[in-house]
Amino acid sequence: MPPLVLVPCSSGKTLPIAEGLRGRALSDLPADQRVRTWQTALAEARPHVPVRQLYKGGAWTIAREVAVAASRRGGAAYVVSAGLGLAAFDTPAPGYDITFTAGSPDIIPEGASAVARASWWSALAGPAALERAQRSGPFDVVLVALPEAYLEAVAPSLVGLITTLGVDHVSVFASRLSPFARQHLSKCWVQVTAAQTTTLRGNAGQSALSALLHALQTLPADALMTRPTIDKLLSQLKRRDTPLYPKRERLGCAHATAWIALRRRIDLSFSLCVRGSAALPR
Repeated sequence: MPPLVLVPCSSGKTLPIAEGLRGRALSDLPADQRVRTWQTALAEARPHVPVRQLYKGGAWTIAREVAVAASRRGGAAYVVSAGLGLAAFDTPAPGYDITFTAGSPDIIPEGASAVARASWWSALAGPAALERAQRSGPFDVVLVALPEAYLEAVAPSLVGLITTLGVDHVSVFASRLSPFARQHLSKCWVQVTAAQTTTLRGNAGQSALSALLHALQTLPADALMTRPTIDKLLSQLKRRDTPLYPKRERLGCAHATAWIALRRRIDLSFSLCVRGSAALPR
């Protein structure tokens, strides 16, 4: 059962940002010109490198390993991007900076709402590209590990794949779902808990990617990579976890008083030593 895998792009780039390829450059344009202007700038910018070489950073390192693991199962990995839409790992692309993430000066010009994200990704032909990617296998299962903002962008498109493949054949790895994503994807949510990050690679922000990589590398080659199978695998991982934080003893006034007294004795001893050394003949 070969998987189609969706991973996020990265804000870190190995190429300098090309002229005109920042999200802020689109803000003053009329709404109906923004996507066309962006795509023209993408096509004209140089140099290009394959997407696998364009991004950098800790999360991207894991994403590249995910792509390798998916390929070994006969599957393929694609990148969800606010700049490129949906891109295969060998797609050539220039340096750019545009994002779905709130707070960035280069956020998509439509803003940070879930509807705006989904609309922008649709305008980049992301939904059609996703449908073509699924049929190209054809891939029987779809595995998704995206940050919250990017998951909102693709959520409506994933509903179509859920209808085509069945709810158990689409797995969305995430620590939480926004209300918008939950509305569309709650039935295929593979929840990655905070405690699991103690045995998975990366930090908490990379937990979804790490859980996806764990599933691809751990499940037998002939295993059905359906959501119930993946849920079972991660539940076993959770049972052998250690607590995220060690148990701490609550300290009171007596502990504080003892600590202050100890510090005063240490400081007094040090002061006497300094005075004594100053009195020695030289």
